[in-house]
Parts: sequence; structure tokens; C-alpha cells
Amino acid sequence: MKPFNAWLYAGLLSATAATELLTPDKVEAGIQKDRLENVLWNLNKIGNDNGGNRAFGTSGYKASVDFVLERVVKRFGKHLDTYVQPFEHLFHQVKRIQVKGPDGTQVYVVSLQYNPATPLPGGITGELVHVPYEADRGSGCFEDQWQNIDAKGKVALLKRGGCTFADMTLLAKAAGAKAVIFYNQTPGKNYSTATLQAKNVGKLIPSGLVSLEDGEAWAGRVAAGEKLSVTLVVDAVSEVRETWNIISETKAGDKNNIVMLGAHLDSVLPGPGVNDDGSGTAALLEIIEQLIRYHGIKNTVRVAWWGAEESGLIGSLYYGSNLTEAEADRVKFYFNYDMIGSPHPEFVVYANDERHKFGGAPLFDYLQAHGKPAKYGYVTTFTNGRKSKEANTWGKKANSVLRLTMSPFSTWEFHRLEFSPVPRPQLTRATTRLATPSTTGERLSVPLVVDAVSEVRETWNIISETKAGDKNNIVMLGAHLDSVLPGPGVNDDGSGTAALLEIIEQLIRYHGIKNTVRVAWWGAEESGLIGSLYYGSNLTEAEADRVKFYFNYDMIGSPHPEFVVYANDERHKFGGAPLFDYLQAHGKPAKYGKFGSSSDYVAFLNLGIPSSGIFTGASPTTDPCYHQACDTVNNINWEALTVNTKAAARVAAQFALSLEGVPPRNKTTINPRSRRGVRRAFDDWADTVDVVEKTHNCGPGDNLY
Repeated sequence: MKPFNAWLYAGLLSATAATELLTPDKVEAGIQKDRLENVLWNLNKIGNDNGGNRAFGTSGYKASVDFVLERVVKRFGKHLDTYVQPFEHLFHQVKRIQVKGPDGTQVYVVSLQYNPATPLPGGITGELVHVPYEADRGSGCFEDQWQNIDAKGKVALLKRGGCTFADMTLLAKAAGAKAVIFYNQTPGKNYSTATLQAKNVGKLIPSGLVSLEDGEAWAGRVAAGEKLSVTLVVDAVSEVRETWNIISETKAGDKNNIVMLGAHLDSVLPGPGVNDDGSGTAALLEIIEQLIRYHGIKNTVRVAWWGAEESGLIGSLYYGSNLTEAEADRVKFYFNYDMIGSPHPEFVVYANDERHKFGGAPLFDYLQAHGKPAKYGYVTTFTNGRKSKEANTWGKKANSVLRLTMSPFSTWEFHRLEFSPVPRPQLTRATTRLATPSTTGERLSVPLVVDAVSEVRETWNIISETKAGDKNNIVMLGAHLDSVLPGPGVNDDGSGTAALLEIIEQLIRYHGIKNTVRVAWWGAEESGLIGSLYYGSNLTEAEADRVKFYFNYDMIGSPHPEFVVYANDERHKFGGAPLFDYLQAHGKPAKYGKFGSSSDYVAFLNLGIPSSGIFTGASPTTDPCYHQACDTVNNINWEALTVNTKAAARVAAQFALSLEGVPPRNKTTINPRSRRGVRRAFDDWADTVDVVEKTHNCGPGDNLY
């Protein structure tokens, strides 16, 4: 990993010398709501000026990277060492999707991530063939469900649920179908899209997802003997693109004791990602700014803005998978701040166990002390049919949550829980011989068109660290800088980006930093944590050893926030507890929440680095604009974002001064995604990219996102 070339930002501003001694009180007091608003306003504008989003692989994400670099390099460069970590990932965007129903009228349809394009301009027209839905087996999820279905040259009509969209599409293709129309399992048009998974690029047929009402109406008419046809048009681009993580750490501080904070910088395609995770981005900027205002940092503070998080935590996983054992050992704790400004927030502190509560408990206590109903909670990965008490965190009962296990290269659909009934474990369904269902009804046809592009594009991480502080003791903070394609990502994760900029600005105002503070803005987070994973996978063991703790700040300004502090165990509560305590002390109902696989802390958990962070919720209740175009500056709970950034800044300052008692890096982790495994996955994915066909459409039509 090489330092970012500062000459690209000529004429660096000379920062005010840090003359005051660092204290948590000073850093907390320095966090200002108006500066967080300024960062989120800028991220929102970046999204609006770049097609409505800040997603990995887009000009909006590149502008987000430049924005963070302007802060951490140009403004804070005297006190921070900053790295931009480039990596590549498969970018996919559906520019237009259209379905004309059997009556010739257009119906509401959404696309799926990695959806292949149809021939243009006419698309695909075909007779509809319906595969009946079985309550415990889904629609078209098993080969025997296709045995009596004549799908050759037709368009399969399948109901969502029971198995993955990719599995259904592969079976439909094997049965001879030339396209698939999925219909949703719940009423209305307010339903989420999903992923076909990057590993399936080049293997699938085009598809679209229509409403339950349209799908059931067509299925009923087919069953009654009508012959129906539809047309599907998909205009899409799929290509490998470069993206980036930003890693920034205090020059002051012990480089063998690193406290790390992270937030993802990208948004989803539908919106600018102001809460998800602009809130975390803003918090990290504010935190690092406050930390570097003072001298006396004893432990390095490292802040990361992850890229391609919304594509499957790609940036943070990449970062983590590239850390050596020695590098991972130096990271003593990680705090993740993703969606900390939700409009109707909960205050959930990540903490799966007592190790995580080492950092989570301070967050929890802070929120509780400040009148917020903080609670410890899980951000978890569910498999089909899993009985899980973690469902209570999301207001659901056991066996009522469907959450497919996320691959390193899955898309942002896996970042959100789908509250769908789970009839039985998928493994049982897949391995048990079941009776062939009877089928009735005549066959109908419909037209379908998909236009997509998949190509490799360059992107970046930004890594910035204080010049002051022990380089063997690094405290790291991270947020992702990209948004999803649909919007500018002001909360997700402009909030984390803004926080990191504010935090680092406050830190470098003062002298006395004893531990280096490193701040990272991750690239391509929305594409699967790509930036942070790339960063982690490139750290040597010695480098990882120097990172003593990582804080992740992703979505910390959700409009209806929870105040969740990450902490799976006591190791993580080393950093989580100060966050928890701060939120509690300031009237926020902080709670501990367990880590899962949905944000950039994953790369650091893989390395055994104690981690924590704050998250304010991504559910329809806490953030109804999550991963949508409406994730703008109007989607932020400013009070939540401000108090979360203050909590993050205070704890960053504490860790910059002392890492006494920090748990050692755990080199034996239960997480199966080892550095070697992640690297292997990157290689496998790269092989897939080699066969990607680039398909572009220059014709008329509005973009879907």
C-alpha cells in the first residue's frame, strides 16, 4: 500500500498547530451539527449532479472520493497520512427496463442486479408459461417443478420466494425459457429489488419483477386457458470498473496500537445515500477533524471510507483480505458507523459478545446517558429457515426473516433484510426428494426486454491518518464514500463520510495525540464491501497488528434512528462501551447490536481486530428511503447524526490517548471468510469478468435509476 500522492492536491493548506492537549470532552464539544449538515449537503449535491447517486463505478462516487480527499489531504494533511486503495469490481446498471403486459399496456416493473440485456430495441416477446407456487417449495425452484412445463422459447412467470432469483432463472433457462417475469409475494408496488449475483454474469436470461397483483392476474388468466404474451426490454451495462477505499490515519499515535473507524462512501443506484452512509461519512470527517485539533494522541486513529459496500462489502473485505497477520494485530478495535442518522432512529450498538462490548459499551453508555434508548443488537446474516433471536432486533419473530447468506460479491439487496416467511431450511428442500407437482392450465406468451452493461471500472479508497501518534498503535475509523446508483446516498453513507471529516478535523486541532488515528473512506461498499475488503486483504500481518481498534460509521443519521452500537463480545465492547455510554448519557436509547455481513467492519472482523461502531437502522421504519432516490438531505435525523458523531469523536479521542486494556487481535476467527478465502474469491470473480459481454444502448428512454 502506498501513500496517496499529495501533489495531486497542490497548494495544501497549512493546518493550525495542535497546541491544546487532547481530551474526549474537547473532541465531543467540537462536533458541530452545521458541519455535518455541510458534508451531507455536499454529498447530496454530488449525487444530484451525477445522475442522482454516488454508487460505486459512477462519477458520483469518484466525486465523493475527491470530496473526502479534499478534506483529509488538503485541509488535514499536516496531521494525517492518507492512502487511496484502488481495486476493481463488476459494475452493473440497468438503464431502462420495460414490460408490456398481455393487453399491450406498460406495467410497473423493477430490474434485478446483474440482469442481462435483451436485444434492442424490441426486446423479447413471448408466450407466458406459469409455474405454480408451492408454499414450501416456491415456484420453479426445483427441477421436478419444470418436468411438465413446456417453457421452450417462452417467458416463464414465477412467484418470488422459496429460493434465490438466480436459482429460478437458471432452472428456467435450462427448461428452455428465453426470459423470466417474476411477481412479488406481497401486495403493492413498494417492494425491493434483489440480486442475481455477480458470479452468474453471462449465465442467465433477462428478467423483470412485477407486482403481486399483475402476476396473479396473469397467472389466473393462464390457468383459465387464455394465451397471453408479454414483451420485456432491458437496457443495461455490465463492466468491471475501478473503485477505491480511502484510509486516513493520524500521524500521531502508536502504530502498533491502532483504533479504526469506518463508514462506506458509496450509495446505492436509486439515490444519493445521505443516511446510508453519508451519515457515517460525515461523522468520520467530523471526528477526525476534532481529533487532530489536539496533541497527545497515544494510539493511532485510522479512519476508512469504504468503496463498493453496497455491492457486497467489497471495499472493506478487500482491505481486510490484504492485511497481513502482523498488520491485523496492530488494529486493536474497529468501529463501524453505517446509517447513524436514520429519520426514525433506533440506537443499536453492535456487540455480539463481550469482546465487542469493550468498544461498544462506551457507545452504549454515552447514548443512554444522553437520553437515547440504546440497546445492544445484532446486524446478522440469516439463512432460510434459521431460528434466530436476532429477529427481535428487527421487530420480527423467529422464523419470519429471510436473509440469504451473502457472498463477497453480492449486491446491495443482501444489505437489507427481507421480512418474508421462511417455510423450512433451504438445505432440506434442496436435498430431499419431493413429489412432482401436478400442473394445469394452458400456456400463454409475453414480450420482455433487458439492456444492461457489465464492465470493470477503477475506483478508490481514501486512507488518511494523523502524522502525530505512535504508528504501532493505530485507531481506525471508516465510512464508505460511494452511494447506490438510485440516489446520492446522503444517509448511506454521506452521514459517515461527514462524521469522519468532522472528527478528523477536530482531532488535528490539538497536540498530544499518542496513538495514530487512521480514517478510511471506502470505495465500492455498495457493491459488496469491495473497498474495505481490498484494503484488508492487502495488509501484511505486521500492518494489521498495528491497528488496535476499528470503528465503523455507516448510516448514522437515519431519519427515525435506532442507536445501535456494534459489539459481539467484550473485546468489541472495549470500543463499543464508550460509544454506548455516551449515547445513553445524552438521552439516546443506545443498545448493543451484533455484527453480521452488511458493512465494512467485516474486513476487520476477518482479521480478528476488535471493532465497534454505530448504526441507526435501515428498516422501513427507521429509514424508509434506504437505498432509494429519496436518500437525500431530507432523509437525515440531524439530532441523531450530531450526537452519534459526538460519541464517535469522543471515543476516537479517548483511544487516540490511551489503549490500555485493549484486547489483543484474535488471529483465529470463526469467520470462514479468511484473507486467503477472500483473495481466492476475488480471483474467481475476476475469471467471471473475463467472459462479460459489454452491452450498451444509445437509444432513447429514461434511466431506471
